[in-house]
Amino acid sequence: MRVVLPLQDERWDELEKVAASWAEREPASPEAWYYLGLAMDRNGRSAQAMDHYRKALALNPRHPATLYEMGMLSSKLGDQVDLERVLVALNEIDREMAAELELATHSLR
Repeated sequence: MRVVLPLQDERWDELEKVAASWAEREPASPEAWYYLGLAMDRNGRSAQAMDHYRKALALNPRHPATLYEMGMLSSKLGDQVDLERVLVALNEIDREMAAELELATHSLR
């Protein structure tokens, strides 16, 4: 997988290029949209990141990593309604990850 090294090394521009290419080749891949959203999020492009997280969830509503990152971004943007919605959805899938999100966003509220 070509996303691993850029992700591990936090080379967000490179990850964005790899993920964008992947999403273009495989538009039905929630993982491609997740990584594209993550790269854009880390590059400070919140609106675009949220759009890509939504695409990932449209393809797989039970994608815990996407829900987690969407919750973090919602919290950062001050969208408490979306954060609560994400927490409820994530809690149904992965309670431990939901607890981590709750803890991580508590100081941001």
